[in-house]
Amino acid sequence: MFRMWMNSLGIEGLRHIQNLFEDCRDGLALLKTLDRIEPGCVNWKNRKINKRPKNKYHRVENCDMCVKIGKVLKFSLVGIGGGDLERGNHKLTLALVWQMLRKYQIDLLTRLGGGKKIQENEIRKWANKKASKGGKKITSFSDKGLRDGRFLLQIVESIESRAIDWAFMNEGKTKAQRKENAKYIITCARKIGAVVFVTFEDIVEVKPKMILLLLASLMAVDMGFDEVDGAAEDIEIVDDDE
Repeated sequence: MFRMWMNSLGIEGLRHIQNLFEDCRDGLALLKTLDRIEPGCVNWKNRKINKRPKNKYHRVENCDMCVKIGKVLKFSLVGIGGGDLERGNHKLTLALVWQMLRKYQIDLLTRLGGGKKIQENEIRKWANKKASKGGKKITSFSDKGLRDGRFLLQIVESIESRAIDWAFMNEGKTKAQRKENAKYIITCARKIGAVVFVTFEDIVEVKPKMILLLLASLMAVDMGFDEVDGAAEDIEIVDDDE
C-alpha cells in the first residue's frame, strides 16, 4: 500500500518505486514525498541534500534530512536515524512512511471539511448524492453493495462522464467479474485525476478504510482542488549547515 501511495502522488522526477525499502535508501524518494505532502518543507538548495547521491555518506545525509523534517512535522521518530533508513530497515522505514501517509490522509480529510476533519457521514452523503442516478445508496463504507463496483463507477461518471464507458462493466455477480470491474474503476478514477492507491482487492473485499480514502479522493476531484494544496503555512524547516 505504501509503495502504491507514493507512486500515485504524481511526483515529478520520482522514479517508480518497486521495492519500498531499497528504493528509499538514498533518501530522495522520501524527501520528494515529504515535499509533496508539505510543499516547501524541503529546501533543495541546502548543501546537505544530495540530488545525485554517489556514496553511503550522501545517502545518509539525505536520510538524516528526512528524519529532521519529519520531526518538525511532529512525526514520532524516536530511535530512528538516517543510517536506519539508508540500511533499508523495514520497521523504521515503515514507521516514517506510515506517518507521511497518515498526515496526507488527515490533511485531505481536513481540507474536505473546510478546515476541520470531515465526518465520514458527510462523505457517505456526498457519495449517495453523486450516485443517485444509479438508484443505489450505501449505508456505510462496509456496505456489500459496493463490491460489484457499479456504485463507485456511477460516482466517477457523475464527476466526468467522458472518463467512463459502461460497456467495460459487467454485472459483478462472480468474483472474477467484480475483480475486472474494480480494476476498471481504478483506471477511470486515475483518469480524472484522483490519487488512487487502493487495490482491486480493497474494493472487492469492501475494506472500509480504503473505500473511505477512495471516496475522499474522488470528492477532492469533484470539489476541484489538488489533494495536497493548502498545506499548513506555519511549518518552518530550519535550514542549518551545522
